[in-house]
Amino acid sequence: MLGAVVTTHKIDLLAAARDLFDELDPYAQALGEVSGIGKTGGNIFGFATDPLPGA
Repeated sequence: MLGAVVTTHKIDLLAAARDLFDELDPYAQALGEVSGIGKTGGNIFGFATDPLPGA
């Protein structure tokens, strides 16, 4: 899997590029931010790890 970690501007990034994501995890959807981006099988997905303990 290819991916990236977003350390700043998590909300702005999702607002500007939401249409480029094939899938968002429930935290990214609820918080309106992404802190991680992954690509697998041609699909791009975003996830928010900040609310997860130990992430």
